[in-house]
Amino acid sequence: MNINIHLSKIRRFIVSGAIVSIMSCSFVLSAHAEVITGTNLSINFESSRIIGSGRNVNFHRVPVININNGSTTYYDASFKFTLDANGELVFDRISSTSISPPISSLNYSPGTYRDKSRNTYELQQPSLLSDGRVLYTLFGSGFSLQFVTGSPTGHPDIGNREIISFLNDTYSYGLITDGTTQGGPFRDIYYKLWQENQIVGVRQSGNNLQITLFSEGIDSEGNPQDFSSQRAGAVLTKVIE
Repeated sequence: MNINIHLSKIRRFIVSGAIVSIMSCSFVLSAHAEVITGTNLSINFESSRIIGSGRNVNFHRVPVININNGSTTYYDASFKFTLDANGELVFDRISSTSISPPISSLNYSPGTYRDKSRNTYELQQPSLLSDGRVLYTLFGSGFSLQFVTGSPTGHPDIGNREIISFLNDTYSYGLITDGTTQGGPFRDIYYKLWQENQIVGVRQSGNNLQITLFSEGIDSEGNPQDFSSQRAGAVLTKVIE
């Protein structure tokens, strides 16, 4: 089939799928892959990153998969909404739909990792943020964190923490996002509490993912106390199949 016809169908499908998802307000919970009629392509909104800005809703890196050979092309799509005469939110127009630019900062290797006690973790595929930074998420048993590439200054998650000016650029920084088990497997191995909202620095060295904790304890207001030096560390090794 002609590639222009494919692109046209993809754009129409992205628009209709995005509108239904947004207006139903249940996108994250109910999204699933769907094959575009008349093609061998499957669109996967549940794997994209959604960012709202004013009247615009932006979908970053929507995967479109060729179900015959498994190849994937990523799309960015922006939609504008407005209010009609009855005060109801309605679709206005497509701001843009285009193939996502390649992520230039691929210093990290997504996949399955293990610690020395053979607990497993999953480093997910990255998402490209609007400022050019790249977001990664790591999940483990009762534990998760996310980190963003680029300088600590202007960091979207930790940019307002006082420690920022004392952190160097040798790591990508982020936060523990789930510490419900107080560090899960990390606590058992490294005897430190890895808790939600603490700062972590992450870097890749070959098949090893090095994770450093830069927070420990809380201050008088109950906020994490941050440090410029390492408070604890973990090394995860990628599972090569």
